[in-house]
Amino acid sequence: VKAGGSYFAEPVHGEDGGVLGWWFRDPDRAHVDAWASHGLPHLLVLHDLDSSSSYWVHVTADVIESTGKGGKVFVPVENTVDAEHREALLAVAATLRSNATWEGSAWTGSAGVAPADALRHALIVPRLVAPHPNAGHDSTLTPAQAVALLVQARVGSLEDFASSQPGVPSLAEAKDSLEWSWRFVAALGERVTTDAVDGLLSVVNDAPDPASRVAATVTAASALLIDGRADEAVTLLEAATARDDAGTVDHAWLIGQRARARAEIGRVDDARVDAVAVQTVRAAAAQDVTATAIAGSAAVLLFNTSGWGQHDVADVIAGADTAATWWRTQTTSWGLDALAERTFSAWARDTSVRVGGPDVANNQLFAAALFASHAGDQGGWRHLAGLLGRDMLMRLDGGTDPASARDGLTALRLAGDDAAVKLAVTRLVADGPASAVTLAAADIRLEAATRTTGPADLMLLQRGGDVLDEQTAERTVAWLLAALVDPSPFETRTSPSYLLELRLVETLAGVVAGAPASAQAAVVEHLIGLPGQEQLLATAWARVIDALPGGVWSEEAARRLAENADTHHGELRVPALGVLARYDEAARAALTSEAQAGSLDALAALGDVRDLPAEVVSALIAGLAEQVGHQ
Repeated sequence: VKAGGSYFAEPVHGEDGGVLGWWFRDPDRAHVDAWASHGLPHLLVLHDLDSSSSYWVHVTADVIESTGKGGKVFVPVENTVDAEHREALLAVAATLRSNATWEGSAWTGSAGVAPADALRHALIVPRLVAPHPNAGHDSTLTPAQAVALLVQARVGSLEDFASSQPGVPSLAEAKDSLEWSWRFVAALGERVTTDAVDGLLSVVNDAPDPASRVAATVTAASALLIDGRADEAVTLLEAATARDDAGTVDHAWLIGQRARARAEIGRVDDARVDAVAVQTVRAAAAQDVTATAIAGSAAVLLFNTSGWGQHDVADVIAGADTAATWWRTQTTSWGLDALAERTFSAWARDTSVRVGGPDVANNQLFAAALFASHAGDQGGWRHLAGLLGRDMLMRLDGGTDPASARDGLTALRLAGDDAAVKLAVTRLVADGPASAVTLAAADIRLEAATRTTGPADLMLLQRGGDVLDEQTAERTVAWLLAALVDPSPFETRTSPSYLLELRLVETLAGVVAGAPASAQAAVVEHLIGLPGQEQLLATAWARVIDALPGGVWSEEAARRLAENADTHHGELRVPALGVLARYDEAARAALTSEAQAGSLDALAALGDVRDLPAEVVSALIAGLAEQVGHQ
């Protein structure tokens, strides 16, 4: 209800000069679009204080006229609030918004998307905004449609529009546009084509309205999270939410991304509070597919961060079952179809030459990963980014450019796909280019690891330890020793679901051989000071001893290590005595006796079998031959 003479300052006159009604203007459309998109019907009422008369209109999308940046609504003079219009008003009150019809939307898109919501839809559900590939270039491309094309990885289509329509700038031209929306297109294009994020960060502050600023903020934060820069994403999102000027769905969008970012750096309780708050948007904007996508992503986060026995599988499955997820799955399917076709062609040694055309497998998987990230679905993004990394590596051979292989390996690491990292590193070290592992490992900073990257970071270092450069190995050893003394910072930040101490020791065993002598000496001192170790950790520490070069041990250090050998499980006790046996005949004799009795661990600790007494060798051969026969 708007009362006062100022609301009657813009009358519309008929041919006879009489007043037909009045225009109500909304400079940025924030109010009228919110009223039209709300689940309940909204009336705009202008009240004349002089005559005590009130005039109304039912605010729907079709009564809002665009004024460029803002919008206006016509309030008819004949629509008065009185008994005569009782039935009309009751009819409005009984109005239910019709359910959205998504069948056929691949071609038609969604005409009901308000301008203030267009960027959000373009970033999360671009099929509702982007022109269909078969629609041609007759209709003038809007900035929101350009954004949707980029999110779909259709850079070529965007450039086609730019070349055929004078009002549409190319990506290079858009960077210097006077219109913010085109500068945003340029920044997103730079991100899609080069992975750069600085352009997106630069367009956040000069956004012309809250909706645009939220879209730019989420896009930049998403890019930071994809790059493993979660701390910067948290800072950006917390500053954005502090402004508190976003609409209902946009506010939920920011909070959902903030939940995702906070969970990545160990602020799990804060993340869960955010994720719970996001759930209200599902009821407030039930017809908005971006709202349900955002709420669904937050529901998955709640599931993934809950304790054992607190998982409500039904709720998370229902919550994540959204139109946005179906459409993303379709895009993923297209990418995997193309990947299977390419893999089969390679197997069949197809020699056909195909000129031009997009890289469908890469582009579709890239686009699907981007949809998931913009919706705040960290798990969905991780899965798709992992597929993308695997695809990047499967194209390569031993003679490929190491930088290309590094990019594929880094994609797997940032996606947290530690199982794939293990396999990929083993293959690259064995078949080449092994220097790709060296390059990828050099980028790792364990102090900045996230909930997603932590296990993959450790796996890459562990499995690629033989090819690390000395600086990376030295930095890693120092960090690992400090973390073994106090693992709490890493534990709090990454919320590991694995045995952290064991993984740290295994990583140390992988990297210590490539570290400089000073770092290896520090590992020796740590080994000497170890309290008694149980079997699991004792086995891992034994691998560390095996990885250390013999020259790092002095006789004094060997004796100090052996002093505590009996406090450890035999898996570590025997290798510790083996170090001393290089200097001490008594230790060697004890190990020789254990080997003669059948201990293969003692045999390994003694080193070169040619140095063993003949009777020991004979006893071992007899015992082993008996075991082989039994098998």
